Amino acid sequence: MRLRELKRKLYIIARDRLDEADLEVRLMVSLATGIDALGQLTEPDREISESESAEAERLLRLRLEGVPEAYLAGHKEFFGLDFMVTEDVLIPQPDTEILVESAIEATRRFDRPRVLDICTGSGCIGTSIAFNVPSAEVFMSDISKKAASVAKRNFETIVGRKAEVRVGDLFEPWSGMMFDVIASNPPYLTAAWYEETGIEVKHEPRLALLDSAADGLGIIERLVQEAMFHLAANGTLLIESDYRQTDAVRAIMQEHGLSCIETIKDLSGKQRCTRGFLF
Repeated sequence: MRLRELKRKLYIIARDRLDEADLEVRLMVSLATGIDALGQLTEPDREISESESAEAERLLRLRLEGVPEAYLAGHKEFFGLDFMVTEDVLIPQPDTEILVESAIEATRRFDRPRVLDICTGSGCIGTSIAFNVPSAEVFMSDISKKAASVAKRNFETIVGRKAEVRVGDLFEPWSGMMFDVIASNPPYLTAAWYEETGIEVKHEPRLALLDSAADGLGIIERLVQEAMFHLAANGTLLIESDYRQTDAVRAIMQEHGLSCIETIKDLSGKQRCTRGFLF
């Protein structure tokens, strides 16, 4: 089969079921054959093997089922770095980059900052901080053993040194340890908000998305409370949440003794990252 024929076949399958069907077809063909967009344009008569054709169709049908492209590709760009992703971790999103930027700014107050990325998932937060702040000692943890494995691999591949990644619930793995910066993108969706999400989000791990409390703040409340036993003097706590929760997150931080609390907007202009300082 020629490349043009394969793309036509896939387009017929996708045209009434996917937005931007042309783009989706190009992406699936690229994943299956290794032929990039330019190659697809300049070599329309290139011969495609049966196995490549079958793989392209398999990938497209997974897309039709709502499987995110990042899971099919096995990686996603975040903060200018390329992260491996599996269905065991959330796909890194641009909105979380403001959390990383704020954490990096917070590390500048210390010569050798100790940073904890809790609920790390893919490790995109802690790894991005470590890559951009070589002097930082970065620690990461997640309640999911599989997620911790992905985080460890990403850190060691991107940063180029051994990762300190532990498995456990919130601060359970870090008994007696203190940190200058603690950053987290914890589960915070309510059951109602989760039901409102699109089909692609529902392919991501529920454990990393859903909070059991009616307001979605159960884990965040625990996180702030426990952080006070692990945050060093002059330290910073940064938490991502939904914009509908940020007022409550600021109140929780104030209740537990943090100061100079503020919420920072993400790229779309929504309140996203709340930070507080321990003086």
